[in-house]
Amino acid sequence: MEDAAQGAATAYGFYGATPNGLLVVVASYSGGGTGVFYTLHILDVAAVRAFDDDGKPYQRINLTNLRSVALGDRWQGEIKLAGNTVRIVTTKKGPTDQGPQPPPAITAERP
Repeated sequence: MEDAAQGAATAYGFYGATPNGLLVVVASYSGGGTGVFYTLHILDVAAVRAFDDDGKPYQRINLTNLRSVALGDRWQGEIKLAGNTVRIVTTKKGPTDQGPQPPPAITAERP
């Protein structure tokens, strides 16, 4: 069976944890063309009970995506954490420098 998403790739970069225990990551996705699309994610992490392949209980990690912010195609910049504030510093907005821009800062918080 041929892979319909041949050449597609997804990657994640971990930027740190906020004092209130949320994780900050940036994901990139390329469908195989020239675009590489970046998204900032604020994640909640929690230990939960689950069953292994033999039906025995164990602790595992659940990640819940609380917020996503599109950074754009071929975004370049920095993500800085200051307390529970995530600062987005954009140095290159994309191939055409057009379209909506990410906010300069967001608060990492649970709903």
